[in-house]
Amino acid sequence: MLALLGVALATTSAHAQPSDSSCLSAQRRAVEHAAQATGLRIAPLRCMGPLMVLRLFPEGAAPLDVELREPGDGAFRTFGGFGLSPIVEVADYMDLPEPQRVAFARLAAYLESSPDRAPALLSGPIPSLEPVHDLVRSWPLALALGLFALLLAARRSPPVASARALLGLFALALGLRLAFGLWGPLHVNGQGALWILSVLDPSRLTLYGPGYAELFGWARHLARPDLAIFASNAILGALMAPLAFRVGELSDLPRPAALVAGLTLAIDPVSVRISASESYFMPLGVLLMLIALAVALARRQRLRRAPVRVAWALLAAGLLAAQVARTHPVGWLPVALMPLLALGPQGGLRKRLGLVLLCASVMGALTLLISGDLIATSLAHAQKYGDATRLNSSWMVDFGLGLALFLLFARRCRTASPALVTLGVVGLAVDLATRHIYGQSALWMASFDRLYLPMLLWGALSYWPRRARSWTGATLAACALGLGLFVSGPSLNTRTTEQLEYAFVADALTRAPAGCWVSYVQRAEERVMSLPSYAVPRTADGARARDLSVAAPGGLEALAQRTDCLLYVHASICQSRQGAEICRRVERGARLEPLSSTQLEARPSYDGLPYDAPRVAVEIFRLRPRD
Repeated sequence: MLALLGVALATTSAHAQPSDSSCLSAQRRAVEHAAQATGLRIAPLRCMGPLMVLRLFPEGAAPLDVELREPGDGAFRTFGGFGLSPIVEVADYMDLPEPQRVAFARLAAYLESSPDRAPALLSGPIPSLEPVHDLVRSWPLALALGLFALLLAARRSPPVASARALLGLFALALGLRLAFGLWGPLHVNGQGALWILSVLDPSRLTLYGPGYAELFGWARHLARPDLAIFASNAILGALMAPLAFRVGELSDLPRPAALVAGLTLAIDPVSVRISASESYFMPLGVLLMLIALAVALARRQRLRRAPVRVAWALLAAGLLAAQVARTHPVGWLPVALMPLLALGPQGGLRKRLGLVLLCASVMGALTLLISGDLIATSLAHAQKYGDATRLNSSWMVDFGLGLALFLLFARRCRTASPALVTLGVVGLAVDLATRHIYGQSALWMASFDRLYLPMLLWGALSYWPRRARSWTGATLAACALGLGLFVSGPSLNTRTTEQLEYAFVADALTRAPAGCWVSYVQRAEERVMSLPSYAVPRTADGARARDLSVAAPGGLEALAQRTDCLLYVHASICQSRQGAEICRRVERGARLEPLSSTQLEARPSYDGLPYDAPRVAVEIFRLRPRD
């Protein structure tokens, strides 16, 4: 599977052409004219009235996103009241690859050469966040679930003890996840609300693919899509426990050992705490469990000489793998490991390896067919930032210690499943090699680890003594594992400033006039900010509030001319070294009428981005019109 993904990245077209329905036809024609005049491939990503995001596709380099806005104060390059800036995370513009700098210079020269070219690109009105058409439902997921229904219809029901365990695990896991309430955003660096906004406006996260919006697109019809997504993720998180139990059973774990795996996931403190959030870890985790279930069923049906059912199971695994690839790149590697479950303990080694290869081939082929362009585009973007693809330099030491423990235990126990041990060892290696990418906070890294936790549990529990059949012993073992995860895990008792800010702003906006626009500083160097503007009540015709970025002096006045109600949020980003000056520029001279405010304790979500004071002020204003 890893090899197939490598071939995909090498052979699939490196850059997919994104599209955005928020741009008017006249703006698209202006983009096409700019592309012809500059000799560049250019695609519009977002059109928001006085702001437009374009993607340039230079030859020999990854795509480069640029922002064109009016007014242009503070932009990287200004001309005639407009500003053009590259959207990059590098310390120096000269650190960009030369093809990207050349492409940016060609576009800037084109816009500067005539005073009517930038206005032509920004000619459209600010669109609503509500898409005109319903989001396309995820047909790979729907078809995969249909294949699962066929498989279940053709199989005998699980034993009564297993059925009771499945229901009990789900009830326990769901109860724990809902007991703490709908926790709120999990993402660090102010990006939590951005994922909810992407359900309303999929163009906001084009680089990750449409999978998240496909899975949760139904929530956009509700007054509070964020609460619906939080609750749905709590249910999805609860499903992982019974799925882990069932996969363990089908992979020849003793039933008490499979119960330990399910119970551990049900009571794991980090899993419980992060479930009722916007996180993509919950849908990814369930999709991975379903892929594991499909591979385990394929192996069982192969042993029973049922080729049609094997085909159904493999097709389901491939379709689910494609859905994972459409949702977030962090799911690619765990998906690539799932064919190892087909190794199994029964049958000749050649046949078992053949089934692993068949699983990998089907999953890889369907993933490339359905989502190959998204994989290539995401990889091209990641290549702009070396830190995203660099392996942790110390992972080999950590992995070596883990492998030594596995092998030492293996010499004393001959009952281990080769498939589960291999999956556990390789999963541990991949987790240790890549977890530093999520090192912005301890909880964020622990959340990433949960994608691999089921693999580690299956691998370790494959050494469970076959004679140990006591369910009481299994329960005690799971409680011990849960306690160990709690003691060794991050602090779960306190909420970050951004989580407290989210709750305060959402509550305040629910009392705002219907359809009020919401503006705030959304970016300052490496800092990002997103707020729950969707909490503003919808108008009588169903239109939502518009979520608008402001960064230049006079920007609030320019936006106020377009609406009867404009709110401005002095957010936590303003209490930082990066954002303080931008907020002062934006607020200077603006006629701001205070509506509500609060003081929050400074607890950064991102360890490397602290606040510049022990208390963080969050204030909401309404812009008063000029007399």
